[in-house]
Amino acid sequence: MNILTINCGSSSVKADLFDFQQGTRLQRMQLDRMSSDNPTLTINGVGRSMAPTAAFGDLLTDSLQQLLRTENAPVTRVVHRIVHGGDSFSSAVEITPAIEQKIKAASDLAPLHNPRNLEGLAIGRAVVPDARHFAVFDTAYFHGLPERASIYPLPASLLERHRIRRYGFHGISHSFVAQKAAAWLNANLADLKLITCHLGSGCSIAAIQHGKPVETSMGFTPLEGLVMGSRAGDLDPGILIYLLQHEQLTVEELDEVLNRRSGLVALAGTTDMRDIVRMASDGDLRASSAINFFCHRIRKYLGAYAASMNGLDAIVFTGGIGEHQPQIRYACTEHLDYLGIRPCSEANSAAKLDRAGDVVEFSMSQCRVRLLAVATDEQQQMVDEVRTLIGTS
Repeated sequence: MNILTINCGSSSVKADLFDFQQGTRLQRMQLDRMSSDNPTLTINGVGRSMAPTAAFGDLLTDSLQQLLRTENAPVTRVVHRIVHGGDSFSSAVEITPAIEQKIKAASDLAPLHNPRNLEGLAIGRAVVPDARHFAVFDTAYFHGLPERASIYPLPASLLERHRIRRYGFHGISHSFVAQKAAAWLNANLADLKLITCHLGSGCSIAAIQHGKPVETSMGFTPLEGLVMGSRAGDLDPGILIYLLQHEQLTVEELDEVLNRRSGLVALAGTTDMRDIVRMASDGDLRASSAINFFCHRIRKYLGAYAASMNGLDAIVFTGGIGEHQPQIRYACTEHLDYLGIRPCSEANSAAKLDRAGDVVEFSMSQCRVRLLAVATDEQQQMVDEVRTLIGTS
């Protein structure tokens, strides 16, 4: 019996096939640069270009069918990554009509993600109609966030009526890399103070103290926190009021600005950090400024979270940027000597993360705070959570 994972992000899709009893990966698939003129499909390391005019549903359906043709064993379970579970979910669940309605109800809080996740669910059902479908939520990891870190200082009536709180996101990834970091450090996760940085199209930071998350940068929605591909992160809320008044923006237009026209694309003209790094190396001043701003915001959070935990043992970088852009890792961790943080330029530049779960260290020897890059594996974490939920029989 096999289990298929479907992980629909804002700019890419990962779908892997696992042996359910063993929890081991059999096949790997990724759709990348889906919003560009050159979408690519990679299955087991072999890539090819896809039709740039193809709709998302057609791209994913075709890709899943190609993936499943590589294995003869039936797919009996499918697990979907769902970005926002609201306040309803603290662990993996089997998807029923009632569960699906709750996921839809949370779409207003994650308009870039939940609708895409639900589209992935519909396509998964069409491709594998006889399988049981499960959901693992990015928000679940932060369900027990301390009150001091989860509340907003707004009138209680509004908080209660609209269930407003800090939910946090990327929890699947933060949980996985924290466990990998503890193993690398030969330490019990419950004894560590970690900061995990998930940097991709969406970006977030989490402080993990004694095995539990105590801070995270994303909030009620995935808009808060760090600078991202098309999202600004932290903003003065007064700016939004001003724009509504003086630009006569509708709520829908403001949503478009905040979710799709801000962040790196506003600063540098593209959402892709790979392109921005290349542009900066070619002398593009806008790209250089965008990188400086991006890294400055991260350094501010690193200092704040170290203070929140009254100490720090290690910083972990992951996600597409955190794993594959050494220039960004170095810029985020230099000039933090006062915290005992000293990146090693040579180790950082030489770091290669070839496989999911790989770990490399790029801190100077004898540093108080260790610096790690970990290749996240949300798909493995998703499978592990479903196996925990229903057992492996």
